[in-house]
Amino acid sequence: MLVKASVARSPNQLAQHVRQKVLVAAVARGVDWFTKSFDAWVDACVPGRKVDIVAHSMGAYFATHYALRRPDKVDRL
Repeated sequence: MLVKASVARSPNQLAQHVRQKVLVAAVARGVDWFTKSFDAWVDACVPGRKVDIVAHSMGAYFATHYALRRPDKVDRL
């Protein structure tokens, strides 16, 4: 039987690990909020049609996420 060894962490390492987990969760919530908001905006502006999205830098990150989540609404990225 294999047993996973427990790795002892110092208080600083544990705090850093927790901060990283909190940050990742916060970013995920922000990206999900953007996706839902952008989706509502697309529906309001061009209901029932696919859109072409042109973006750069951080906007390209969000646009790619949106295109992956809603391929039915994106014609070109």
